[in-house]
Amino acid sequence: MHYIKHQELYIKLQDTYENYIGKIIENERTKRGLSVNDVCNGICSAAVCSKLESGEYAGGIHILRALCQRLGINSDRCGTYLPQAEYDEMMDRLYILENIKDGSLDMAQKNIERYKASYKNIPLNNQFILFMNGRIAELDGKFIEGLELYAAALHVTMPEYENLENLSCITIYEAYMFFGIARISAKLGNTEAACRIYKLLISYCKASGAEKWNLVCIYPKAVCELAACVGLQNMTVEDKRDKLECCISALDMLKETARLYYIRPLLTNIIELNDSLNDNVKELACNNVEGDVCGAIRDNIKDTNKSTVKNIAYDTLSCRELLECVDELFRKYKHERELFEWYPYYVDSGFRCVNQLIDERRRMHGMSIEELAGTNQSARNVQRIVKGQISPSYRTSKELLDKLGLKGVLRSDVIVADKLEAYRLWDELEACIKQQNSERADNIIEQLINELDISVEINDIALKYIVLYWQLRENKITTSQMLEGLEKLLPFNIEKIGNYKFLIKHEKMILHDYIVCMDMMNKYDNLIDFDKLTMDMQDSLSKKQFAGSYEEACVRCANLYGNAAKYEISNKIAEDGIRIDVECERMRPLSTLLYCEAWNNKERGEVTENDIALCRCAYQIAKLNQNEKRMSIYREWLENR
Repeated sequence: MHYIKHQELYIKLQDTYENYIGKIIENERTKRGLSVNDVCNGICSAAVCSKLESGEYAGGIHILRALCQRLGINSDRCGTYLPQAEYDEMMDRLYILENIKDGSLDMAQKNIERYKASYKNIPLNNQFILFMNGRIAELDGKFIEGLELYAAALHVTMPEYENLENLSCITIYEAYMFFGIARISAKLGNTEAACRIYKLLISYCKASGAEKWNLVCIYPKAVCELAACVGLQNMTVEDKRDKLECCISALDMLKETARLYYIRPLLTNIIELNDSLNDNVKELACNNVEGDVCGAIRDNIKDTNKSTVKNIAYDTLSCRELLECVDELFRKYKHERELFEWYPYYVDSGFRCVNQLIDERRRMHGMSIEELAGTNQSARNVQRIVKGQISPSYRTSKELLDKLGLKGVLRSDVIVADKLEAYRLWDELEACIKQQNSERADNIIEQLINELDISVEINDIALKYIVLYWQLRENKITTSQMLEGLEKLLPFNIEKIGNYKFLIKHEKMILHDYIVCMDMMNKYDNLIDFDKLTMDMQDSLSKKQFAGSYEEACVRCANLYGNAAKYEISNKIAEDGIRIDVECERMRPLSTLLYCEAWNNKERGEVTENDIALCRCAYQIAKLNQNEKRMSIYREWLENR
């Protein structure tokens, strides 16, 4: 009887918490052969971690993000809707990071002190405070103090970090503390300690199997900083070949994730390493080294390039052309420093307040406070939630959102599943659709339909959306049918778009493709208002927080308005999209946005040297991404100029 009750309790808890993230953590940990202690050490107790895995505890956002990152899981899988108190704390962290990025160190220090007084004295909060103080000390030129603070911050969650010979688990936060220690160690002359750390991080990236979204935050930076620390003049031929391979792998990672992190140092390294390796061959020839030996080295270098290039010509000329264009673009938008040197996280890692979502969705459905409360909640409690006066528990948030047709949204990254493989399949599916890999896309869609629980509204919407999108790409439905299907997936009439601010990811995706369909059908009489579409991203900070969503809105609307001959508005939207992509070092729609301005001005008969530079940069980015179709379009435009 006791066993039966225990099982009933377990099932009830599973249902209560929709234990997707707990199961992902458990599955990944088990798959990688790690103990609970391996993963949670310094973050939370083993008991808390076990309760998270079993569904007995929902977990706070800091613990969830840290555990996911330790396992190489994109922390957005934890969900992005936070109760008021957690939302306020995360925003306060973000304001501190913005102060530091902008060089307002006195303001950052004041905000750190306020943060310390406002929030709980727990390890992850203390670590953040130490980390930020280390950053400020470093920027103030107080290197020894900065080094001590970075080390103290890392000690909070990795007390034995000095003795580690390899890394099995690490968060992005911890990686950046390592970077701080290595960077200052190198400045103080301890290059051996710095190189050890960089090599440790590079080895982790190569062997961990972490998601590419996590690795791209670490690998390019580690590769570039190690190369700078060692110095080209101190490298052997073998070292140079190894560094070249790492730089090319890092560049491939940028392509896969549509990022531009450390693009300039990577390209510079590839150019210098290529030149230096070729000089080594010439030097051997000049020194009368036997021809066979010299030829073997030359062939070795060529073989290295062939094995790492992956059908892209990362030769010196191509890299120089791309570097010249990117450098000119970054300077134009006053992007002087590499983003990930100073601003390691929260870019395009947005989070929203669940209180606001509950309130707006309630009004969207015309529900009173009393109707939403029902019999399980007091109307007074719900009223305080929607006014932001209290933070709802996970259980309460879930119950209210379930009533509002948003089951699964609290732990949603487009879909929700208890195995990471489903999320990886979704990412692969998006890539297959863009590449029009029909057989693989059909196979993945079938797998997802079988694996995802479609009683969860979020999964149902995601699958219906992606099937529609794929059918259009395969010419199985018309654009008009696609438009009609998209309208049915929205919970509100498209004409009321300006009435709602807090839309979920799925609704944003649907609206973005709705705009594309309008453009394809030349429906320019009643254009969607860009400001209404992006009303939740009006200030600079929110645009960076939700950079992925903002860039998609920009590219869709810039094209729509340009094709409707509203060139001035189109240019304004494209310009803002370019600025955000440059500042956040992203490139998915960047080439299209660059070309949009050039195309608009050509249509107006006002082509300038700046437009030619924009189109040349668009061409180079398309070349990096092996997008032959876009390269052809941009090449034709440039030739006609």
